[in-house]
Amino acid sequence: VFRDLWGTSTSDSALVADRNPVDCWSVFTNFFSRSCIQLVIISTGFASSPRCLSLLCALRNSPATVIPIFYRVRPEDVQDLDNGLFAEAFGMYVREDRYPESVVEDWKQALKSISATRTCFQVDSVG
Repeated sequence: VFRDLWGTSTSDSALVADRNPVDCWSVFTNFFSRSCIQLVIISTGFASSPRCLSLLCALRNSPATVIPIFYRVRPEDVQDLDNGLFAEAFGMYVREDRYPESVVEDWKQALKSISATRTCFQVDSVG
């Protein structure tokens, strides 16, 4: 899906991203920075991905309209980051000390902010 989408607008970048995974991140951020609407799918494993969390932080500074889709989670689950579904992932970041505390706090604020968005969709099942 992304390859077709990139192929029409940034064909050279799509080829580079296939060969070098590091370049894939720059292709993503370049593509997203040019979009006017961003759909963010937040599921139970979202907080376990530093890349997803970093992208969410980048979207806060974007002029695009960000619409969250909560897949098998509720916005309330996302707001309770100390005790809810995402507490384990954030606890791991703190225990392992792989990311500065300021980065982890920024991720938390981005999640809390998007979970408070009035325009959102909640999907509990597929099919």
